[in-house]
Amino acid sequence: APWLLVGGIALGCAIYLTWHLWAAPSRRVTAGNPNDSRLYVWYLQHAAWCVTHGHNPFVFTTMNAPAGINAMWNTSIIVPGVLLTPVTLLANASVSYDVLLVGGITVATVAAFALLRRFVRNDVAAAIGALLYGFSPAVVAAGIGHLSLAMTAAIPVVLLLVEQIVVGQRRPVVLGVVLGVVTAAQLLTGEEVLFQAGVAVVVVLVVAGLTAVRDVTWIRLRRLAVAGATALVVTLVLAGYPLWMQFFGRLQQHGSPFTTSYFETDLRGFYTPSGSYWLATQSSKHFAAAYGGGAPEYMAYLGIPVLVVAIITGLVGWRHQRVRLVFVAGLIAAVLSLGADLLVGGVHHDVWLPWRTLQQLPVFEAALANRFAILTALAAAALVAIALDWLLRHGRAAARVGFTAVVAAACLAPLVPKPYAALATPPVPDFFRDVTHWVPRGSTVLVVPFPTARKTEPLMWQAAADMAFRMPGGFFIGPAGTGQAYIGGPGLRPTAAELTDIAASGDAPPVTDQVRESFAADVHYWGVDAVALGPATYRAQLASFLTKLIGRTPTSAGGVLLWSGLGSTPTAP
Repeated sequence: APWLLVGGIALGCAIYLTWHLWAAPSRRVTAGNPNDSRLYVWYLQHAAWCVTHGHNPFVFTTMNAPAGINAMWNTSIIVPGVLLTPVTLLANASVSYDVLLVGGITVATVAAFALLRRFVRNDVAAAIGALLYGFSPAVVAAGIGHLSLAMTAAIPVVLLLVEQIVVGQRRPVVLGVVLGVVTAAQLLTGEEVLFQAGVAVVVVLVVAGLTAVRDVTWIRLRRLAVAGATALVVTLVLAGYPLWMQFFGRLQQHGSPFTTSYFETDLRGFYTPSGSYWLATQSSKHFAAAYGGGAPEYMAYLGIPVLVVAIITGLVGWRHQRVRLVFVAGLIAAVLSLGADLLVGGVHHDVWLPWRTLQQLPVFEAALANRFAILTALAAAALVAIALDWLLRHGRAAARVGFTAVVAAACLAPLVPKPYAALATPPVPDFFRDVTHWVPRGSTVLVVPFPTARKTEPLMWQAAADMAFRMPGGFFIGPAGTGQAYIGGPGLRPTAAELTDIAASGDAPPVTDQVRESFAADVHYWGVDAVALGPATYRAQLASFLTKLIGRTPTSAGGVLLWSGLGSTPTAP
């Protein structure tokens, strides 16, 4: 009954949160970050296409032809995409996106409930803590377009498995197999959440070892070693090939494509709500809106009641090992989320913080500090659950129930979010729904407006065509010549840059011999068979430029202007 109740409440809350999406699931995406939302819809469609056509989901040239994309360096949610293939085929990828968002939050809440039951005796306290984690501002913010980061069930599951290994209630080999399966699945779902789970395990084990030395026994160390070795073997068996493709295959890269100073938690962000919450004020909304990382990265908010309860619980319960463990781990996660420099009220201060050193390490260099707020949220939720459990077990029945209800309501009220705003997606031109009527399947089509991280409608068009053509450009992380990771890889080729500028400003350059030569070279590199101009703000200017460039007028085909028969052979990637 407790499991069903917690799962049902979490599902109901998740549906409430995504209510505006469900009003028209096939035609809406989350507002506030539509480009990332469209990218995940594209990945879900691509995963279904790989399943039904037997294509490699790890390295492909569907987007960014002919060089392609290494999916392991991108948030490609391969496992969820494969599992939801029936939904994608029966409905569409947008519906799969909504199912995955609701399901991911619900499962994370239930997983947190399983973990917190190991810390508290009362199921109500554990359930409230689980809801605080599953619908924490860190997760709610991630749900604004960052689908892979909103699925956080792996963190409490991994911590629960490690706890089971240490306490010795089950065979370490069996637990190691389960841990390996979970690790491999999360690796192919979202590496950043797996990274967070790994950091959490290391922090918890180190803090536990330092604060409870007498509990560190040879038997426990041996169990950890056996389970860890088993998990490693299982992970390599299940995910060894994609890992090899990531680190030794094509398009390997390093570093972060982002300006990391934009992704540091502002100290005021822990207690200042954004406009996503009902109890936000105009002042707090203005402050949160000015955050450099934007709404999807405003993840640290916990609310004053949760902060007060968590800190008091940690200090008062310091002599209890589990309270001490959660409190210290939460503090470490909070400090890591602050990044390399102290950010207070939008102003950076040259104060040394641990992340300044850690960000120079392999793997850490590609992580974003503010996202450690997910771990902070889990620790805070656990401390609140511990406090509520203590209140329910002490004092007179009526008084303790009433006081516990007041404390729980005070913690929950500032964290009740508004439903996600939804954005209607523009209709897909009929050309892309029947593209093989106009160009052979597998052709390379130069889609205009040229697809980039800021112009993602072409991704929806390609998804609607079920990947029937390859496409230069796109929204992806790829290596430059030095191997450094960048959004869009090495950058735009001359023709792509010109098309992007025209689409943004409407100003077309003169079509000179040099421009024609660049176009010919780019068409040859891309292996373009056709050019398709879809709906665009400056469509007339783009059409005129392309007509002069190609030297002939286009054909009107299902809502696009089509120049077919270019037929160049691509160069080697």
